[in-house]
Amino acid sequence: MKSLLYSVFLFVIVSACSKKNKDITLPIDINQRPLQLILDESESGVLEDEDKIELAFTFIDQLDTTGSSLEGQKYGHHSNLRVTAQLTDNIGFNNYASLITGVNALYEVDDCTTSEDLNIDLNPTIDFTTQTISFDIPAGQTEVIFVLEIDPAVFENDVVDNDRGFSVSINNLEGIGAGTTVKYVQDQTWEVKILDDEAIYGAWAYDHNDPSLTNFLTLFGNFNEDLSGLTAADIDEIEFEVVLDEVKVKIVLVETEIISECGTSEEVNKEIEIEFDLDELSDALTGEMLLITEVEELSGKIEEYEVSATFNINASNLSITFTFENDGNLIEYTFDLSK
Repeated sequence: MKSLLYSVFLFVIVSACSKKNKDITLPIDINQRPLQLILDESESGVLEDEDKIELAFTFIDQLDTTGSSLEGQKYGHHSNLRVTAQLTDNIGFNNYASLITGVNALYEVDDCTTSEDLNIDLNPTIDFTTQTISFDIPAGQTEVIFVLEIDPAVFENDVVDNDRGFSVSINNLEGIGAGTTVKYVQDQTWEVKILDDEAIYGAWAYDHNDPSLTNFLTLFGNFNEDLSGLTAADIDEIEFEVVLDEVKVKIVLVETEIISECGTSEEVNKEIEIEFDLDELSDALTGEMLLITEVEELSGKIEEYEVSATFNINASNLSITFTFENDGNLIEYTFDLSK
């Protein structure tokens, strides 16, 4: 009798557990999740006098199954793939045939070598009729750079015009596993903007022998302590560069160092570089911008700082006034730069 009651009791427990587990959705095995091919940026900018535009196609990071990286790991597909992307929304030029003079595609083998160095052909093509580009991603590769070689004369002029460019989106993927074990992210667009160097964009030179150098070093010394104690005699040149969403201040020193890369060594000037996110910008010849940067304090705490600026451009000359407040102290300095 006891044996019968025990059997009934056990049957009830198993039945209850089976019913409970029936509604549980088990996680997908990481090895069964499809790879996702994406465009590496949502927008980018190139100056109007540049002769090429680079587009990066990459796979989304997956969980690192080795456990060595919490940030994830890129994995390539197990077989060759053929990618096609659509060019759309051209503004500021008649057609792609007038702009694009050639195409190329490559991937990085290591820090010193690309597929192009090894004569590996990724079969890049462009079809001006359908306005599409195509290329191969070899098995195991995680990223390919597609290069559009362009004619800078199409955009080079003396008129300020920042409403020029086009868009790119992936629209087809072919190969073993396409659509199942590997897919592309649909409705993703990369907007390429042509930046006018008659406006604020591009590199500007600041004369480090100008009497205002002390103010320059005081202002930007708030964001990099390596500027402390520098004089004009220590500096070879200073460059202020504005790109699509970033501003870089580069101080090239007279002091040199030996850099060894890819089996060769050369003597180069030491550089101090400060980068700012360009949060706001008016494209006119007279405008405003807001710069944001982060600085790690001695305590390890990360502090965010904002610098506002107003500017005026006259031909190849830029007058820019920076305003910065720190610990209740407001400083405002004006500098003159040139192309």
